[in-house]
This record gives sequence, structure tokens and C-alpha cells, in this order.
Amino acid sequence: MNESFASWLIMMIFGGFSSTHKWYVVVAINLVCFFVYVIIIFRFYGISAVGNDFYVHITTTIIFSTTLIRMNEVNMRNSLNLLSTSKI
Repeated sequence: MNESFASWLIMMIFGGFSSTHKWYVVVAINLVCFFVYVIIIFRFYGISAVGNDFYVHITTTIIFSTTLIRMNEVNMRNSLNLLSTSKI
């Protein structure tokens, strides 16, 4: 389960960084994907078989990915503003 979570997390963050949508749209899509992933894990392993670490990892990952995606958009927006200013 940890390997699939790690590879899935990398795909989600990479998709979030390469998306052309606004940050809140990307975060909403990621949240839907997180919930689908959690439902699949619960159906495959069962709710009682999933430990407390899973809940901590999911919560931390949601916060971490949201922060990274938002910071990426702010950074790209600042870079575009600097580029526009330097051309003037």
C-alpha cells in the first residue's frame, strides 16, 4: 500500500504542477482523486485493516500538495510579472 501511495502522490503533484488551470481547480480535482483513492483503499483492505498512519498520511499529503500547488502558481505569476516588467 505504501508503494502505490507514493507513486500515486508523485503523479498527483506532477499533474498539479503541469496543469494550466487555476490553483483552486487543481486542488479540487486532487481532492476528488484523494477521496476516490481512499474509497478504493477502504474497499480493497477494509476500514478496520487500515491503520492510523493512513489517515495521517492522507491529511498531510492533502495539505502538502495544496501548499505546493498554490506556491507554484504564485511563483509562476511573479515570474510572468517580472518578465513583463523587464520587457518594458
